[in-house]
Amino acid sequence: MLLGREFYQGALSEPLFVLGPLGIHVTASAVKRLLIGFPSPPSLITWATIPILMTLPIHFATHRLYPSIPDPPINALSPSELDYEYVKFGLQTWPWRNTLLYLVLVAGTATHAVEGLRVMIRVWQPNAALPKEWGWKRWSTVAAVVGFTVAGILTLKGETLIMTSRAASRISSAWEQSLVYRL
Repeated sequence: MLLGREFYQGALSEPLFVLGPLGIHVTASAVKRLLIGFPSPPSLITWATIPILMTLPIHFATHRLYPSIPDPPINALSPSELDYEYVKFGLQTWPWRNTLLYLVLVAGTATHAVEGLRVMIRVWQPNAALPKEWGWKRWSTVAAVVGFTVAGILTLKGETLIMTSRAASRISSAWEQSLVYRL
């Protein structure tokens, strides 16, 4: 997502391409569960939702809401300030918390997406049999996504921060708006 930020991070594009579809998905899922209930036992796609619901609000708040606070000392960080340096600052200042939150969010999202694909195949093509190798392929896909995320995190943690002390102070203040990073 960080690489494609310039495509989705805008006054019109972010609600249209990120928040809108996410809101529709969550609303449709909630309405479905209210109408027909949860499967018993809960499916993997349902279990994968739990870590997403726990980490996505923290991620959204620390990467979008808090940086846009117009009051000092944050003074509304511009989209250009929410680049690799912002993420590197968070990873280097709170390495274990940020690494854990990113990995839980990515692993939950990847698992939810892969399981969701399986559900869509069953709905759209009810008579189609999933290939035998589907089991190991879906888990290797999740493992690859998580592995690439780990590689990216390790790379960013090892890079030198390139920012002024004023920028670091503003960015630190944005992160510390969250209780998770104030501790």
